[in-house]
Amino acid sequence: MKLLVTGSRGLLGSAIRHSVAKLDEQSQFHFVSREDADLLSKKDTFDLFDEVKPDVIIHTAALVGGLGGNMSRPYEYFARNLILNQNVIDASLNSGVQRFIGFLSTCIFPSHANYPLSSGDLHNGPPDDSNFGYAHAKRALDVGLRAAHSQLGLNFDLVTLSNLYGPNDNFDVSNGHVIPSLIHKFYNAITQGGVPEVWGDGSPLREFTFAEDVAKAILAMLSIAPRNESFILSNPQEVTIRDLAFTLDKLLGGKGEIRFLEDRPNGQLRKPSSSEELGELESKIAFTSIQDGLTETVGWFLQNYPHVRGAMNHAQ
Repeated sequence: MKLLVTGSRGLLGSAIRHSVAKLDEQSQFHFVSREDADLLSKKDTFDLFDEVKPDVIIHTAALVGGLGGNMSRPYEYFARNLILNQNVIDASLNSGVQRFIGFLSTCIFPSHANYPLSSGDLHNGPPDDSNFGYAHAKRALDVGLRAAHSQLGLNFDLVTLSNLYGPNDNFDVSNGHVIPSLIHKFYNAITQGGVPEVWGDGSPLREFTFAEDVAKAILAMLSIAPRNESFILSNPQEVTIRDLAFTLDKLLGGKGEIRFLEDRPNGQLRKPSSSEELGELESKIAFTSIQDGLTETVGWFLQNYPHVRGAMNHAQ
């Protein structure tokens, strides 16, 4: 069985690569990044699939970002993800891929959904205004795969994730997700004698999932039959942004002085998800605690800085 993993230099792709490195069957996996093929080009995407001839595609490649990036570039997040995902689905159908494993995010659910979130709620209303471009592109991936399965028999799994974090994340202060962007922002402030700043009042609750946990779950999924539907895979522990900020400040050697910018948007107050959709995977997953995950992530950042993604964009 040949497996093609896209986005191999991203957060989840690199976590899968790290997990695969511990296996005996490493040669079955083919990892690619944007340097290997431009998935925004239909020709490049088809050429890649013709060369690798994968049986399974694990599609982690995407344009992702935090609140700032989504609010400032909604069309870019919509168009690039829509094109990229459609090219990969089309190439999968053209080359005879047997199973497509893709990824959604809890942030694309309706802003006024019932909690805890369940996969059946995905299309029951518009997403939050703060990331509507990205959300609609990701929702289209769900529609496209269900249609491809219904008409053409493409088997698939769509794994819906909460906020991922871990080593090899994008630490861009403006466009990264909350944990990596705060790590870099706090590092800059602390090392330069300033006071770290956080958007909002710190009250929103979030679920954060360590990327390595997801990678292990994806490898375990390969021995389970495709679901041909989406399901939620998330660490159910909720953490306030305020508690997250003070934990990061302490890990980075700060003095506990943080400025919360209450005139800036909070985003959704909370979006807890259901852990009842794991099915057979539940017994195969042990979620890393937020304290342990943050400790490892901050340690990796400090060890590799400034040679981390996004670092040079805002290093001062």
